[in-house]
Amino acid sequence: MKKTLLSIIFSMMLIASAYAEPIIINQSPKTSVMMGFTLAVQKHLGVDSKFYQSRDCQDAARAYLKNSDSVIVYATDVAAAANPKGLECEIDFTSGEVVLYTWQSFEICHLPENTTALHDSETFGMSGMHPHKSWISEFNDKFNNSLRTRIFSGSGATAKGLIAKDIDWGFIASAVATPLVEKGTLVCPFTTDPNSPNYFGNSYPVSLADLRIKVLVLARGSDVEAIREGLKSTDFATYLKSSGYSHIQHSMDDPQFEQFMKDYELLQKSYD
Repeated sequence: MKKTLLSIIFSMMLIASAYAEPIIINQSPKTSVMMGFTLAVQKHLGVDSKFYQSRDCQDAARAYLKNSDSVIVYATDVAAAANPKGLECEIDFTSGEVVLYTWQSFEICHLPENTTALHDSETFGMSGMHPHKSWISEFNDKFNNSLRTRIFSGSGATAKGLIAKDIDWGFIASAVATPLVEKGTLVCPFTTDPNSPNYFGNSYPVSLADLRIKVLVLARGSDVEAIREGLKSTDFATYLKSSGYSHIQHSMDDPQFEQFMKDYELLQKSYD
């Protein structure tokens, strides 16, 4: 009887260890829109999890690698932008850790009454998270312009600056831009979506023409496949699309992974 009881307890321990409760890590500040994204991921993981709010992206990367069962919402622009600040936020991950890859494009917009082409304009608004110095430098070099950037806290603030006529053109996330276009408040003739006929790079071939919000959900541990399946839910896909994320995939093959890393290296260098 005693031996049987010990066997049952040992079996229960094995089951518990095989399905350890992972931590889900928010890489971005609590006030960031990525906080809502991380909470949405946690809701649809398909397994129980513990939430961890990181101090910064370096702390987030360490927490992900330190814990054997962990999930992280990894925004590539956050990691790349941290390099000049001396933070080590990159994660050396494999394609097998990718349980979600999604992105949102930016729209390049102006007011309906503005008929001045971008290369003939004076001011351009961008979020401070973007590599605006290298972006505007290359644009001006290639198109013989003296376009000046005005930096805003985010796409919402950029849109407000555009509507207030503080800038001529603006770089705005599609989730913010689309409703304003539908209302007739803004016109957005270009997009950073490389699959669109209105792709910015077709008219202005700069190296960061396809600048997008790229987000990965990475997972490691015993529940990776369960997590991947959980994030395939219809409700989560609806959340992503309503938040402006038009591209959704739950794995990466080797060519896709290699291209992703090349694009990331280019983004990383633009912040140097």
